[in-house]
This record gives sequence, structure tokens and C-alpha cells, in this order.
Amino acid sequence: MSQLSIRELTVSSTNTSNSKKHKKNSRLAKLVELQQRIVRLEERNQKKSHKINAFYDEAKEIIGPVEEALCEQLEGYIEKLLSFLPRKTIKGQKREELVSWIKDEIHALEHNPFRKKSAKPLRDKMSDYLYQELEEAKANGCYDEPDSDEVEDFREMLESMFQMSVEHDDETLLDVMRNPEKVDEFMEALLKQKLSQEDNEDNEENDLDEETFFSESQKQSENMFKGELEVNGALKTSQLNKLYKKLAVVLHPDKEESQDKKDEKHQLMQQLSKAKKEKDIYTLLQLAQQWLPDMELELSKESLNDMIESLNEKVSQLEDEYHRLDEPSSIETMVWYRFGEKTKKASTANLHQHVDDLSERIEQINVECTRFKTVKEMNKVLGERLRPRWSPNDVDTDMLERILGL
Repeated sequence: MSQLSIRELTVSSTNTSNSKKHKKNSRLAKLVELQQRIVRLEERNQKKSHKINAFYDEAKEIIGPVEEALCEQLEGYIEKLLSFLPRKTIKGQKREELVSWIKDEIHALEHNPFRKKSAKPLRDKMSDYLYQELEEAKANGCYDEPDSDEVEDFREMLESMFQMSVEHDDETLLDVMRNPEKVDEFMEALLKQKLSQEDNEDNEENDLDEETFFSESQKQSENMFKGELEVNGALKTSQLNKLYKKLAVVLHPDKEESQDKKDEKHQLMQQLSKAKKEKDIYTLLQLAQQWLPDMELELSKESLNDMIESLNEKVSQLEDEYHRLDEPSSIETMVWYRFGEKTKKASTANLHQHVDDLSERIEQINVECTRFKTVKEMNKVLGERLRPRWSPNDVDTDMLERILGL
């Protein structure tokens, strides 16, 4: 067993006595080294996050107004395309192309992070047109009922989209497929079910009742951990279990008189609870260094090994967090992913180039809206969209020579 103070476990060995202890105990040296590395990684991640947020603020100033103008243009553009849906002379492949075109434009509008209005009214309008068309097809005996394979394809699409099992029976899915106006409502219900499942999973993992942390009496605070703590890894040892209990008593907000102090302790208690739930030894030791620096622990080699393993996991998490900052998971990281470069000058140049591209797109939309005046013209445009687009690489020159007798 090694008897060590919290201070020795959590700070860099700058004095002679600590240095000697660390050299004698390679596990302790590794523990301190990992904690120092975690501090560096956290600072690196915060620096990159700040850089991404600052770049997003710059992007809002440069491209934001033009993006918003494009969204307004797209709304009018989609309305123009929707006005051709009821036209009976647009049919067959051309009608399918028109519907696909409208869906693509609505999708683009919905996924523009700078839009200010909901695209739902446009999607609802399209659904109404398609529903009316479906009802007419049924009345005229022209409706083909989806077969079992199509229903199963629909189920697989939903499961892939929501990453969950869709337990609805075939008749329910068939009803949705028959009635386009029910699709949005059905999707929303699945999304709520998905979110509810995730919340339930989080609640099952959290085996600490938060109310015990914030009881009205200090007596409850001092007794609430007796016989209740069962944690894995290094926290399973009696010494660290004892540390955990003492921290909870010291950090309890009921001990404070001012509201500001209560709020601060409330946040610290939440941090402690999260550290316990996630088996975050690093955070536990950091809290102990601040609030219980002179407390001594008797740690076995196994305990130190468990703590080292936990800190290695923390390092991996921070590395993953750093790489996730490059993934388009939020509006800030989306902008960074799309326009960010190694230098600020290159990143800013990308933003200005994007403004030029957006301006060209807005002008193109204006031209097309002016062109789309008659059904005859729209049929012509849809024909052009359906026409195969060949490049020179698509052509078999040997076959062409034989056909033309060259």
C-alpha cells in the first residue's frame, strides 16, 4: 500500500521530495504524467473550439446576409415549381422529375442553417397536392397498392434513418404509404420515440438520485452515501469511496448562506455526480485537489493501475473530442468543415468565394423563375433535366466509328 496525499496525486512534481517519490513509484509517475497530458489536451481542445466559434462569427458577418437572401429566393422558387404540380399536362417521367426537383429544393432549404423561416408550409403544400393526386388515382382505378416488398423497403429506410427498430405492423406502414399527408406526422412520432428511448437509457445509467444531493437538511447530506455507493474500477476501493463521500459533504450547497455560493456548489455537485456516473477519476482528483488537498489515501498497486486505466480513457475521449470538432455536427462546425483552412487568410478567401457563388445562384434563380411562365416551357425544362448528360469519357469511340462507318 502507498500512503499519499491528494496533493501528491494531482500536481506536477516540482519539489525534490515529490520527485523522489515519483521516481520510486512508476505508477504514481505515470498517473501524474497522464494528468498533465489531460490538462494540455483540454487546453488544446478549448483553443480549437474557440477558433471554430470565432471563425463562425466572422462567417456570419460575411456570408450570413447572402445566405438569408438565397433562402428567401429559394422559397419563391419552390412556390413557383409547386404551382405546376396541379397541371395535368405534366405527366409521366416529367411529373416524377418535377416532384423530385421540388423535394430536392425543399431539402436544400431545410438544411440551410441560415434560414429564418420553416420550410414546413412548403412541404405541406407539396403533400396536399400529392394527396389530391392519389385520391384522384384511386377514384379512377389507377392506383397500384404497394406490395409487401415495398412496405419492407419502407421499414428498412425508416430504421436506417432513425437508427432504431420500427415495431409498427405492415398495415400501419402501408397506411402511411397510401396517405402522403400522414408522412410528416409519422416521422415526428418516430423522432419523439427515438429521443424518449435515449432519455430512458441515460436515466438507467444514472444510478444516483440527484435529489439526494440537494436535500433540505445537512444531516441528510452527511448520511446519504452510507451503504449506497457501488462503483467500478478505481472508485471501488474503500479509500477513494471515502474521498467521494467527503467531497459530497464539502460541496453540498446547503452549507452555504449566500445564493451565489449555493449556485456554485450546486454546479460542483453536478460535476461530482457526473464524474461518478462516468467513472471520471481525473475530475474526481481535480475536485479533491481544490477542496481536500491534504487528505491522505492508502492506495494499492491495483488501485493505481485502475486510475491509470481511467485516465488513459480520458485521454482517448479528449482525442476523439478534438477530431469531432472537424465534423459538421453543429452550425459552427458545419461552417468550419466547409470553409476552414490552415490559415486565416485562406479561410476568409473561401467565405468571399462562397458569397460570389451564392450571388450567382440567386441570379440564376431569378432567371429561371422568369423563364418558368407556361406549362409548355416547364415541360421543355423537365425534358432537358431528363436528358442524359454525357461526357466525352462516356462515349465508346470504337462503337461510334462502327456505327457511323468511319
